[in-house]
Amino acid sequence: VSAHVPDINTLGTALIVALFLKEIVVGLVVGYLVSLPFHAAEGAGRLADTARGANMSEVLVPQSGATSSPLGDLSLQLTIVLFLAMDGHLLFLNALATSYEALPVLGFPSVAGVHNAGALAVFATSHLILATLGLAAPVLAAIFLTDLSLGLINRVSPQIQVFFLGMPAKALIGVLAFMLALTGIVLALRAELGLALAQVARLFELSASKLRAAVAEWKDGRFEAERWVDDDGVELNAPVRVHVVVE
Repeated sequence: VSAHVPDINTLGTALIVALFLKEIVVGLVVGYLVSLPFHAAEGAGRLADTARGANMSEVLVPQSGATSSPLGDLSLQLTIVLFLAMDGHLLFLNALATSYEALPVLGFPSVAGVHNAGALAVFATSHLILATLGLAAPVLAAIFLTDLSLGLINRVSPQIQVFFLGMPAKALIGVLAFMLALTGIVLALRAELGLALAQVARLFELSASKLRAAVAEWKDGRFEAERWVDDDGVELNAPVRVHVVVE
């Protein structure tokens, strides 16, 4: 069986625009899901810098041209290195190629597919917040204990200028906590990258799995349906009879 690709001139302007918009939306959804671990890493670094009082420091992110905090940029660069080290770019390209098998260029997603994609995007966004807090947790815990200790010192000896003495101490302790927890952060980032790529693959499996489940609920028997289409894309204005039998 050989596949025939219709001439683009026979598709019509409206259909071509709709297909173009569909490809843009699919690309945005796939890119959004894969970018979440990078946003989580940068967000965790920014949160850690805010806790240690270094959020006013800004450094340039070479990949985007935007600015970030020191630990935010460090976490982002670390995530990029891990992504390339685990062949994430190849897995992403493979998932992108698979998307054309699950959703052909001339096809549109079903209502169930759109619903599943929206639900998956909402879940991924909520997980982004949890991942950001989890990655920043070691630094936040260290800064909290430091603030608690400084508060106790201030209660014992009010003459000590705890606020001014605590600023460099918190900045140093935050960096030390980040370095001590670096191994765990790397493992967490690897897990987040793997989860993001798995979500992209799952995005194109949901519609197919729901379709298989719906077909599995059919009772045994013979089902027939007959419809007419305007043409076959080759010979215009020549209706084609389509008769389908499922047993």
